Amino acid sequence: MKRFQSLDALRGLTIFALVLSNTDIWKIAGWMKHFEKAGGLTWVDLVFPFFLFCLGAAVPLAINRRLEQGVPLWKILAHVAYRAAALWFLSVLWVRGQAPKEYNALLRFIEFACLVLLFTRPHPLTLKFRWLKYLNYVLKFAAAAGFAGLMVFVIKAGQFDWKNCNVILRLLAYGYITGCITHVVSRNRPVVKIGLLVALTAIVVHYHVQGGWLMKLLRIGDCRYLCLYAFLSRLPVVIGVFVGQEIQKYLKTNPNALAKNMSAARSAIAAVGLSLAILSTLVFTYGGHTLIAAFSTLVFIAVALWLVSRGKTGAKSLIRFCLPYGFILVLAGFLLEPIGGIFKRGETPSYLLITGGLAVLTLAMIMLTEVAFVRRIWSFFSVVGQNALMVYYLPMGLVYPLLELMHLPGTPAWATGAESLTAASLTAGFAVFKCLVFCGIVYCVTRFLKIYVRL
Repeated sequence: MKRFQSLDALRGLTIFALVLSNTDIWKIAGWMKHFEKAGGLTWVDLVFPFFLFCLGAAVPLAINRRLEQGVPLWKILAHVAYRAAALWFLSVLWVRGQAPKEYNALLRFIEFACLVLLFTRPHPLTLKFRWLKYLNYVLKFAAAAGFAGLMVFVIKAGQFDWKNCNVILRLLAYGYITGCITHVVSRNRPVVKIGLLVALTAIVVHYHVQGGWLMKLLRIGDCRYLCLYAFLSRLPVVIGVFVGQEIQKYLKTNPNALAKNMSAARSAIAAVGLSLAILSTLVFTYGGHTLIAAFSTLVFIAVALWLVSRGKTGAKSLIRFCLPYGFILVLAGFLLEPIGGIFKRGETPSYLLITGGLAVLTLAMIMLTEVAFVRRIWSFFSVVGQNALMVYYLPMGLVYPLLELMHLPGTPAWATGAESLTAASLTAGFAVFKCLVFCGIVYCVTRFLKIYVRL
């Protein structure tokens, strides 16, 4: 089964936004960083739920690809356990801020080198030359030894604290397990899908009810990160799994049917409608106008759904699944807004459902633009999305450590201000340019050198 380019493009856009949010762009304005109180959203608040959604959507494709290749189920389950353990292991080995200051840059560079050597997929040339295959094994063994030595060094330095590990990688490990369990339990069972979504939403809602027994139980010590809630709160993963199952069915039938049956003009207008729906959610919730945000967002989605339904696509079209699905999720999110508000830090039910619904709609928007313009206008981000782990590690593991070792600033002084419109424009422009360079490097490595860093 071939890759679904639209999902890769969404993952590429998401990892670009993730890297951008870690630059100095947050100094420009409040809407360039996480919303600080309940009741609003910024584009930064969408990044991690979108990434969890992409993770969940990829699970059915990965598992069924192995099943079609005749891989036994126990090997698939072993790979799931290995991948989750690898993500958790990488989160523990996140040495940034834990190593002695004088060695921080060097250790981050070593960590990146070991990561690339250990988790790079075998190059196609290894199938032609046996000595390259053996060299690959030697390098992976050396990388594993390097990781072990790195861990020992940081622990002996007395600055290691597992609570200070990379939370993003750790939650991705939890999310991956959640996605695999959800797919195995719910595939080809529509009633189970609806039941799971309702049950998980109810659990998250009950967690945020003051005085509820679930809140009391799961907030004891560090239990929140170690117990079942760490899995259950990954609602965007479950949402993504259900979309991934539909993508799998779509790829099995006729991947080109959508492009042949939909009008380009109608698709372009529907894509604009979805873009306006996402934009109105961010603008109006940031301004505190929740009712206006709900009304305008749902109207734009309804218009896009009407345009798609007027086309010649069949009832089982992938886009015609995504639009009602996203509409229902966003509607449910706004209806649950009184319970905790729309708040990322609190992981409120409204936040999880709205961001999950927007992720579904963004995927539909990407598919509609591809239909409207016929060509692959998202090809750059699609290639980048196939190597997301390298994009994530490249700035902090290679570029910035090298600049620090050469005593060069990561960002010029003229691109760190926000006192005036000119200074803010320079800061934003340089941050976007820098992230595009990072993604461009990974694009070249992926497209031309065929090097993939995957767990």
